[in-house]
Amino acid sequence: MKRSLLVALMTLATIVIGAFLIEETTEAQRQNRPDQRQGGFGDFSEEDIRRFRARSEAGSSQSMMKDSWAELTFTIKVDNETLMKARSLYQKAVDSAIKARKKADELALEPGGFMDWEALQEKMVGINNELKSDLKQVLTVAQIEKLENYYQKRREERSQWGR
Repeated sequence: MKRSLLVALMTLATIVIGAFLIEETTEAQRQNRPDQRQGGFGDFSEEDIRRFRARSEAGSSQSMMKDSWAELTFTIKVDNETLMKARSLYQKAVDSAIKARKKADELALEPGGFMDWEALQEKMVGINNELKSDLKQVLTVAQIEKLENYYQKRREERSQWGR
């Protein structure tokens, strides 16, 4: 008697748990849940999305700076003498980027402070533009053209990431 009662209770418990799991699974997959925002960004506000894009752009500017050095070295194959001249320009740009990021981090750590990704993005774009301008003094017209093609290709790739 005890054994059959135990089996019945375990079966009942399994059925209740199974029904609960099925209900929760189907609820999570339902299209128009009342707590679900439309637009595909979940609980992120437009402000959150704007800050995320600014953060991505700031990081992308740093990445592009580093990648353009590799592009000059390995794809465009600039000679060593020119690379040595360009190195100081890149070093200046990287130092400026590190300084800008540290300043942004310090401001974010102050009481009531926040990370101003848009200001950092603007600063990084300015640093990149200054680097491009300085490189025009060192590189040939053909090398500048190849580097600009590289930048254009990177911008197009970035725009395909959902922007």
